[in-house]
Amino acid sequence: MLLWYFMPERTHKSSIAGSPVLIGKGVFSALKARLRKQGPAPVFILVDSNTLEACLPRLVAEVPALAGAEIIEVNPGEQSKSIRVCENLWAALAELGAGRNSLFISLGGGVITDLGGFVASCYMRGIPSIHIPTSLLGMADAALGGKTGVDLDHVKNLVGTFSHPEMTLIYPGFLKSLPPDHLSSGLGEVLKHALIGSPGLWKLLREAGDGLNWEVILKESLAVKKAIVDADPREKGPRKLLNFGHTIGHALESLSLESETHPMLHGHAVIAGMVCEAWISRKKKLLAKQDFEEVFGILNKFRTSWNFNKFDEIRLFELMKLDKKNNNAGLNFTLLTGIGKGKINQYCEPGIVKEALKFYRELPLPH
Repeated sequence: MLLWYFMPERTHKSSIAGSPVLIGKGVFSALKARLRKQGPAPVFILVDSNTLEACLPRLVAEVPALAGAEIIEVNPGEQSKSIRVCENLWAALAELGAGRNSLFISLGGGVITDLGGFVASCYMRGIPSIHIPTSLLGMADAALGGKTGVDLDHVKNLVGTFSHPEMTLIYPGFLKSLPPDHLSSGLGEVLKHALIGSPGLWKLLREAGDGLNWEVILKESLAVKKAIVDADPREKGPRKLLNFGHTIGHALESLSLESETHPMLHGHAVIAGMVCEAWISRKKKLLAKQDFEEVFGILNKFRTSWNFNKFDEIRLFELMKLDKKNNNAGLNFTLLTGIGKGKINQYCEPGIVKEALKFYRELPLPH
């Protein structure tokens, strides 16, 4: 059982590659100030059916000027991250009179901010946008860093842009609307940030027990991503650190999207990928045995019960090869050299990857 802790009425301000990130109840004041500058140009809010019910009423209550905004709804879930949905959204914007001065607000989790960021970055070659993430995954990772994207033929984020919103506004009160599985999925990306860049955050998570201080956790997680993205906004080098767990994780998620009625949540796929890639790190003698055992012990608490024994390994490798980090040298991984330390551009032969997957498949299913 988690002990919920929500931020007091102060606001923490940071930025990622020039795009302000605000945390706390004060984000509503920042949004009011921005809307006062908007003038007569229309405002659009992208939601899914979950955030329409659970989050939009609170947002409008805090920022009454949004009562007149145009609300555009899509279905919840990864299936909405498609070119077809983008076409429908662009058509809706055109029909509703959106212009280059219109403001596009994405109110939702990682799917909504990925999709909304992409739609806003392409419509009329880019219109102003604001991200208001409502999930832990969005607050800790997906809404930050300027990556937008949609899936193509079930391949994660194969089409997208680098485009920063005007600002990202994080109000942790929205976390109260999350079901437990989405909360544990979001922790996947927080754990990743700890493993690649913050022994202090890892210690906080390891020792938290049943209580997590979201104010501290989100600030620490944001600090890791900020340092990496600011150093490498367009993923030419160090930003690849953020892909730890994703080479295998994205392939597993894509495979489940192809074959499952209820596919894996992104963070759960990343946790599975981190277990496998930590195992590879140990196998390649980059990660000490003691560190691997500690990493595995924590990640194992959040594993999904998705049945790995039925996956198509050939298709899984096909999907891994589509990872954008790969080149002719082979499968490119970010691996661990210690807790809080990662190493990019680690090419692995298929055999060692198959061993890692075998290790994972043979683990007892979590309760």
